[in-house]
Amino acid sequence: MTFVYAKCSSLDRLELWDNLYYLAADMELPWVIGGDFNVVLHEDEKIGGLLVYPPEVEDFSFFVNSCGLFDTDYKGSPFTWWNRRSNEECIFNRLDKIFVNQPFQILFPNIEAEHLIRTGSDHAPLLMNCREEAQQSVKPFKFLNFWTTHTTFTDVVKQNWVADFVRDPFLMFKQKLKRVKTALSHWSKLTFGDIFKQLAIREDIVRIKEMLFEEELTIENRIVLQQAQVELKKYLSFEEQFWKQKASMTWFAEVDFFHKHFTQEGELASFELLNNVPTMVTMEQNMELCRFPTIKEVNGAVFALGGESASGPDGFTGLFYQSCWDIVGEDIFNMLQQFYVGASLPKSITHTNLVLLPKKPQVQTFYDLRPISLSNFINKVIFRVLHDRLETILPSLISSNQSGFVKGRSIFENILLTHEIITDIRLRWKPANVVIKIDMAKAYDMGVTHLAYADDTIIFTSADIYSLNKIVEDKYFKVLVQSLDFKEILLEYKRIGQEQTLDKMAESLPFKGGGGNWFQILV
Repeated sequence: MTFVYAKCSSLDRLELWDNLYYLAADMELPWVIGGDFNVVLHEDEKIGGLLVYPPEVEDFSFFVNSCGLFDTDYKGSPFTWWNRRSNEECIFNRLDKIFVNQPFQILFPNIEAEHLIRTGSDHAPLLMNCREEAQQSVKPFKFLNFWTTHTTFTDVVKQNWVADFVRDPFLMFKQKLKRVKTALSHWSKLTFGDIFKQLAIREDIVRIKEMLFEEELTIENRIVLQQAQVELKKYLSFEEQFWKQKASMTWFAEVDFFHKHFTQEGELASFELLNNVPTMVTMEQNMELCRFPTIKEVNGAVFALGGESASGPDGFTGLFYQSCWDIVGEDIFNMLQQFYVGASLPKSITHTNLVLLPKKPQVQTFYDLRPISLSNFINKVIFRVLHDRLETILPSLISSNQSGFVKGRSIFENILLTHEIITDIRLRWKPANVVIKIDMAKAYDMGVTHLAYADDTIIFTSADIYSLNKIVEDKYFKVLVQSLDFKEILLEYKRIGQEQTLDKMAESLPFKGGGGNWFQILV
């Protein structure tokens, strides 16, 4: 697919025709080329203004024919550009086109271009349709954020945020949310309708008004056209907000490891090892973490979360709760109170959608996919309260050499420090030195076995057998090595400083990789 924006000068366009001709000469695949060519192909593609200049039309026609291109059929207005004038100063042109070659025509025999109505520009957008529309399936409820801009939205929520019973706060919340969901669906159909169908209707209206204006260039017809365009822009705004919300979908974790570790029979089930863990949280901090949340705290959590973020399985975004806080806030607060008493969260709140996003264009394995969990907003609120409380004590729990989890720290600090050390070794230390980099990401079968887990570990030492053996004898390194499957790790190594017998150094170590030494000596 090639996009074109041609220059206004016919002489400047000659270079473009030549470049596209050479591109077409080697093009054996299906090819579509479209855009603003800034020239008409026939005299009847222009109304008003100066007469069509025959040489530039002939150059354009020769280019199209020599490249074996075909002008696609189209529907809509015969013109794609208008100078926004009326009466005798008005000019219409068909400057925007879509061409295809023969292989593309064979692949998509029913290809058709549509000249959409001009909104916000003097050019008409082109819509290319290559296939039949797929049958639409029934979709679950989705709260649309632009609903909150309507004057009657709050009234609908207030009238339907009721329950027929007074019981468990979680059940009451579920019942009220279900009632509001039904009411909003009905209200949306009456108020907005199907925004895509309504948008198509208003596009047709504007298209008709454009044709009337093209036939009779009067001030009255122009005013009628502008009024139709204003109504169209309103629904274009709805459509834009819909796709913006749909595109904001802005990890899987081995969460059950520690649960299994402490529920297995035998030696692993012992809690004696916890006696060696120092007390880092004071009694006062623990009481602060466990106290009942206040209404102000819950309100802060609701409004701290993004209202535009993707919704969870219940279909409600954060903007619903933020715009209707005066109506739903008390129920949210009551649920959090029950949670802190010890009540379990129901599935209607904890239910999560998992979405797999590709990391690269061609997905071959699950490693090429990034899992994203779309949780219900209420579930996020509960954990946001916990997050805000933990944030105050995390600096005292996480060591200074850990560059994550604490606000104000950055992993780039460790990266820069590593580069500085390597540079300093090169410049100031003549004896050979070794930088051992262990890439945890290449240990595909490794499970999470320690809280001191890191993606990459870098160890600095002298490049001699004695120093390497001392590292292997270290308790931390023994635990680290037992966690890795070195058969899956392939690392390269290079020489630094004085020449060393790398093979001899590697043989002194008890660990070997399938494709080479498991350590690397970096320059």
